Amino acid sequence: MTFQSVNFSRGTFGRHDTGSFAISDISFTAQRGEAIAVIGANGSGKTTLLRLIAGILIPDTGSCTTYGRVATVIDSGFGFDSNLSGRENVRSRLKIDRIQTSRIPEHLAWIERFVGLGSSFDQVVKRYSSGMVVRLMIGCAICAAPDILVLDESIGQVDEQFLAKALELLFRCDPAPTMFVSSHDSDFLRRFCKRGLLLSQGELVGDGPIDEVLHTYRTAPRGEQ
Repeated sequence: MTFQSVNFSRGTFGRHDTGSFAISDISFTAQRGEAIAVIGANGSGKTTLLRLIAGILIPDTGSCTTYGRVATVIDSGFGFDSNLSGRENVRSRLKIDRIQTSRIPEHLAWIERFVGLGSSFDQVVKRYSSGMVVRLMIGCAICAAPDILVLDESIGQVDEQFLAKALELLFRCDPAPTMFVSSHDSDFLRRFCKRGLLLSQGELVGDGPIDEVLHTYRTAPRGEQ
């Protein structure tokens, strides 16, 4: 995955009152199988960057090139119909992900077991807690067998045991997907990510081993985060 001079225009993705870009002049490459933490204070541009990787947003200048299937767990409930049940939403997502029709029942049964929602799987999603919705999204993302997986801070709404089970399952894939993970939980990021990208005020100010990037983030003056 390659990023070159990624800029977001004021008024579309920027802060309207200041005229600054949400993200400006970011460039990096990620290899297959890397687990990369996207780190920064609120408003630093993390969500914008993740949406760009996911293809939800398009850069105004520069390019964002991804290779293979991209799956996302971004914004709790994104892509789900709250008036449909968990089962109906999963079936619809599997079709969108172009899962072979004959294999949909198999995948549906696996997701039902994996997410562990019990009878709630057949209740409408609008009755779910945010954590239940994210569980459903993670199950669908795994079933999509993505080459690239984007996880935003909504993953913090599910319990740590379930999230660890999901990520460890993905790491056992051969080859494992490239993962971009945003979280404010430093211990969690250390456990699963070897590399970190540090954003500050829309700029990439750190790219390196996770411990070094987290140290830079923790020790930076508040105004520079």
